[in-house]
Amino acid sequence: MQPYQTADDNRTHYTNSSCDNFTVIDGDTRRYSCLFSIQYWANPGQWVCNATANDTGKATAFGNTTTTINDLIALSTPSMLDFGDTGVSNITDNTLFNISNAGNKKINITIAGFGNQSNDTLAMVCAQGNISWDNQRFTTNVSNITAPYDFNAMKLVNNSEYNATLVANFTIDQRNMTAESATNTTLWRVNVVPVAGGPYGICNGTLVINAVDAFP
Repeated sequence: MQPYQTADDNRTHYTNSSCDNFTVIDGDTRRYSCLFSIQYWANPGQWVCNATANDTGKATAFGNTTTTINDLIALSTPSMLDFGDTGVSNITDNTLFNISNAGNKKINITIAGFGNQSNDTLAMVCAQGNISWDNQRFTTNVSNITAPYDFNAMKLVNNSEYNATLVANFTIDQRNMTAESATNTTLWRVNVVPVAGGPYGICNGTLVINAVDAFP
């Protein structure tokens, strides 16, 4: 809760002086509508709305009311994680994937990956053959990407949507004035291990990434 004189901050404080639409109630009374947008990352909790009216005789009156902004736990990502082209028996290059906080609280994430359906032991289904679930991996350590990240040191993605991997040590802060403040990056690689009949052609899989309230 902020004093009404506080400077504007889109997480804690808004002002609006454009309340110029009104309905005449009687000779001394007008009803104004004062609408303004609040950003999705405004802090959750109780908010106070203060309104001040000044008439042509320079008389002033004010009032206030309270409302609640609920918790919003949400994230946004690109629509696709594209590993590009690679040959059988190779491991794809480092592929970065940004995840952004689209809510109003600090979050962590869970990740699950599968081919056709949850718990199908696959990461991708290919035009011919498949890629098993343990051959798609990620890391949150992206401080140095000049060389291919060690695949064996990367984390496995749980193949079950209902028992997704909770990503430790990966927090995405609540946004402030800039979108960049609420984005964190993961790094991915796929090991294209040869199996009978493939894998060849275009390969596709599904990643399910969920936002969860940040744990301590």
